[in-house]
Amino acid sequence: MKRRMGRFWRQTFSSLKVPNYRLYFTGQSISLAGTWMQMTAQSWLVLTLTHSSTDLGFALALQTLPVLLLAPYGRCSNGTGTYAKPIPRGRVAVDVARRRVRGAA
Repeated sequence: MKRRMGRFWRQTFSSLKVPNYRLYFTGQSISLAGTWMQMTAQSWLVLTLTHSSTDLGFALALQTLPVLLLAPYGRCSNGTGTYAKPIPRGRVAVDVARRRVRGAA
């Protein structure tokens, strides 16, 4: 049993042996943690300032609006990204990053 679990963990995390992927994975993990902290802090601030669950719901809806609007422009294998083919990938990535930073300010 112990040997089988060791093989499982080696196979599961074998991609982390590649230095570039390890750097990418670490950066994405830190970025995602920061995004979650920002969403939590923003929601907490709205609730503290307004004491209104309606305003909190409105703030949360506005936080997810960019994802809903930009999903058709993404490149995923699950069917999203219908409009992604004619648009250069780099331009979309930079535009999404700029909008995310602007939304955080």
